[in-house]
Amino acid sequence: MQHPVAPRGRSRPRASAPVHERHRRLLMVTVLLTAAAVLTAASTPRRGAGDPTPETTLRRFSAALCAGDVARLRALADPNFHLVEDGVDYDLEGTARSISATLQQGKLARTVGDVRVRAHGDVAWMVYSVTAEFQGAQGIMRFQRIESAVLERVGRGWRVSLITSMQTH
Repeated sequence: MQHPVAPRGRSRPRASAPVHERHRRLLMVTVLLTAAAVLTAASTPRRGAGDPTPETTLRRFSAALCAGDVARLRALADPNFHLVEDGVDYDLEGTARSISATLQQGKLARTVGDVRVRAHGDVAWMVYSVTAEFQGAQGIMRFQRIESAVLERVGRGWRVSLITSMQTH
């Protein structure tokens, strides 16, 4: 039996790479893609069912203000926190001193409502209303405020960085 001979100047068609070489390349690509996915997932915090939302963090911060819970305020606030209230700028320690002095004179209740949240990446900002009541020696004083807040994602939670607050008419 004669073997077919390719005409001069032409070679017989060959596979671009042996089958085992193609499998090896495919395996390497798969390993590299898997490693990249694992590294990306490990560096990106995932939100779980029990992780607080920006709104939850803000409501906890408001409750800590009413309770005068300075330790809780520190846990929920960024170390560079600022509160700008009616034109006065308080850092975290100033906020803690102010709320402690207020609560020595009476009881404060705050209700946060109409919360509008916007988040992008590790930053969230919101605008919301506050209905408050202060009960002290002079009686009950009720007031309405409009506030805005900026929060930063830290790990799987949020920290309050800035709150602005002003009385409404």
